[in-house]
Amino acid sequence: MTDRDKRGYGTGIGTEVHNDPEAHYRKTVEERQETINRNRLYTDITECEAVVISDRGGEYSGTTDRVIQTDQSGTTTYTSVIVRFIGPANNPSFHPDQAKTDPLSAKNKEEFLQLRSLNSSRAVKEPIFGGLIGEPEIGNIVRCVKRRNIWEIDGIYKRSHQPYDDFIKRMANPSAESGKSTFEAAGSNGVGAPGSSNNSPPSSPAVVKFESALQTKITGLGLKFKVTDRSRTVEMQMERIKNKFYNNGPQEVISTYGKNRGSAMVKAIQSADNETLKKLAAKSSNHLKGAAIDIRSWHYSDSEIPIVLSAIRELGGDPLLENIEGCWTNSGKGVTTTQRISGVKAGGSGKNTACHNEHIHIDIPEDYGTKLES
Repeated sequence: MTDRDKRGYGTGIGTEVHNDPEAHYRKTVEERQETINRNRLYTDITECEAVVISDRGGEYSGTTDRVIQTDQSGTTTYTSVIVRFIGPANNPSFHPDQAKTDPLSAKNKEEFLQLRSLNSSRAVKEPIFGGLIGEPEIGNIVRCVKRRNIWEIDGIYKRSHQPYDDFIKRMANPSAESGKSTFEAAGSNGVGAPGSSNNSPPSSPAVVKFESALQTKITGLGLKFKVTDRSRTVEMQMERIKNKFYNNGPQEVISTYGKNRGSAMVKAIQSADNETLKKLAAKSSNHLKGAAIDIRSWHYSDSEIPIVLSAIRELGGDPLLENIEGCWTNSGKGVTTTQRISGVKAGGSGKNTACHNEHIHIDIPEDYGTKLES
């Protein structure tokens, strides 16, 4: 065997075959330099636009609080959102996520969450900007600046991102292979058409009219309006009860559905008795009759909540302020004045924290439309 054979050149004996060692060396150097350039390409980006792909207390969650040490003596709590970078304004094809699969290409919720966990980044918003630009919501385009190796949000744009718009349409009109739709079709206020809800039974005509009137009334007050739930099947109601059990605790189920029924629901969940839970869920909410909606509450301040509750009642709705436990000084039915308990953050800080998935449930009179027309 020649020395050339030992090196693996020429005859193919050895670990690799390189008929031209000089070409192999040049190729190795070029590949190494390409890797260095690619890594530098990403790390040199210090300002980039992104689309927010998480929410707080909503269908997809992911928005949390993040404590960051600001100096040697203190820390600051930032709002942390999950984002998909979409490039600097002057070069939208050049960004840190360009080599990653876009979560917004997903066909269903499960695929979206999986892709998001593997292919997304996080950005934070300083508290000082809270009163100026508000908390970023899912679908917002934000301007991110990299400081101290942390992406910080310092601006929100009022424009759309086409892949996000396409994603919403897919979730609103799922094909047979795409699984259940889990995201509401977005309108100008981030809600679907009044009375519509993906894969849900149709709402009653009264609910459609009530929701439209309530949206007009609340947005007319300069407040946000977001419907998060409408009509439900029994299976959907079972899912909501289980979510409440696992995300807010057994006591929240009992406080919401009553000592007897709520306790029986908790027992059924704990023993995996879905047949019993289904029977209990079947008569547990006006959502099952198409005569109720839920609206988001975490984007209302403590002073705005009573205004919203009053507006609901003025139209004939019967609001139930949730969560029942640990979120509000006054909660449930008949609330006129309330505020979040001291130290509690609106929307909570993740599962099993106070105010996680807070919202206002609204029962709507079945004759609402008739009353308006008579």
